[in-house]
Parts: sequence; C-alpha cells; structure tokens
Amino acid sequence: MVALSGGDDDPDPGPGPTAGPTVTDEPTDDPTQDPTQEPTQDPTDEPVGGNVPAGLVGAWEGESLGGENSIFVRMEIAEGTQGDTVVTQYTVLPEGLCVEQASLASVSGDTISLTPEGITSEAPDGINCPPYSDQTALLQPDGTVRWQTSDGGGLLMSRSTTNPGRDGMPYAIFSGVYNDDDLSVEFEDVVSAGELAATFTEPDGDCVWESALVRGGTSGGNVLLGPGAVTQGDCDPLPSYDLSFTASDSAFGDDAPTVAFTPYGDDEPEFTLDRE
Repeated sequence: MVALSGGDDDPDPGPGPTAGPTVTDEPTDDPTQDPTQEPTQDPTDEPVGGNVPAGLVGAWEGESLGGENSIFVRMEIAEGTQGDTVVTQYTVLPEGLCVEQASLASVSGDTISLTPEGITSEAPDGINCPPYSDQTALLQPDGTVRWQTSDGGGLLMSRSTTNPGRDGMPYAIFSGVYNDDDLSVEFEDVVSAGELAATFTEPDGDCVWESALVRGGTSGGNVLLGPGAVTQGDCDPLPSYDLSFTASDSAFGDDAPTVAFTPYGDDEPEFTLDRE
C-alpha cells in the first residue's frame, strides 16, 4: 500500500540520572537519622504504558492523491490503556477498502505507539489487503496528527467532521434514489463510517452492488464511498467513488437534484444521476 512519507524528528532523550547524595564514613551524632536515600532518576521521554491522550481521541482523516496510487485513511482512536484495541482504520484505494485494528503499545507525551492486530474486513472480497506495520500517531501543536508506519509510510491527518458512530450521511441525499437509463443508486438514511451507504442496481436487476460510507458529513462536503461489492449477479466490482452534489440552503438542506460519481483518484466524473 502506497502512502506519503514524512514526519518529525525523534524527540531529544531526557536527562540522565541525577548525582547521588554525598556519602561519608564519619558516624553521625544522631543514631535515629533516616538512612541515606537511593539516587533518583529524572523523568524521560521513553515510551511507557499509559492511557491514550484525550486530545487524540476521535476520528482523523488524511489522504495522498496520485491517480491510481491515491490513498485515503480514516483513523478512529478510542480511549484505552496499554494492550487495549484502541484504533480502527479504514483505508480506501481506487479499487479497494481495507479495515483493520491496532492496539496501544505505549504512550510518550502526545505520541501513541500502536501494534497492528490485522485486517478485519476488505472489499471487494479477495483483494488481500496488506496490514500496516507498527505505527505511531503524534498530536502536533497545530491540532493535526502525524501518522507514521515503521516501514516509511505516513500521512498528515486532520480531525474528521464525523465522529465515530455518528451519522455521516448528508441531509441532501439521504434516503434518495438517483438514476438514469443504465443505473439506479439508493442511499441509506442514518449511516456511520464503515456502514452500508448506497446500493447500486442495474435496471434489469442482473447486477447489484453495495458500498460503505468512509468519509461524509450531514451538511455535505466531501463524501467518499468504498468500492461497490457485488451482492447479486456475475459482475465486476465497482470502484470507490467521490460524490459531488449541490443543494439549496435550508434547516436540513434541500434534496440535491443530481449526484456526480468520480472514481477515487480520477479528476472527472464517470457519470451523473438525477434524483427520482
């Protein structure tokens, strides 16, 4: 899997142990004097067990666009302590969606180190998603997250407008049916990231596909669907799609009259459908 390389330099190591107290062979006048304390060590930035920093909890998104090498990653970080499963990741490629989890290995300041737990699902079936290697996520002073893998991959991430488990289906298209002479698409109502968002159907019903929501937001914005997995018929899977649409302003947003579907990584829509 191709990702953008980058990241900050490692932090400077912390100071070493302090000098121990002076020891003398002369007896003390007070036999009840407390014994000499052992030398102490100053705190360091070495990774230790701990809890996920509060500032990292939530959903983060980042992408690198480059045609067929484009990649989008959504990282959902939960509260937890060392050894807990705290991360679910959605990785979108032009022809695939990989979902995996990771556990908390250690914490150092605003950086968490993660141990991969493997792929939990993939679409379409059989694409053999390669799991990520060990990872780190650093909360930076500007509020972004620098995510890196031990094999050199990484992305700069921003906080998502859709929190884990919250509705991300735009009001302008939810429950809508859009079609032309060759294809019909029905959108779901309330949808969180990773859940079924759209069903694609050919007019004769020979082929049916289902796509999950990966990036969205009730007010609209950038909507990204995972690839269309075949649920009926002997058909090829559909690619991942970026959706674009417009709607008039209202309390919940008026229905969008059209939706354009652009294969992820491409510059131009493949097709545009009208609302039924």
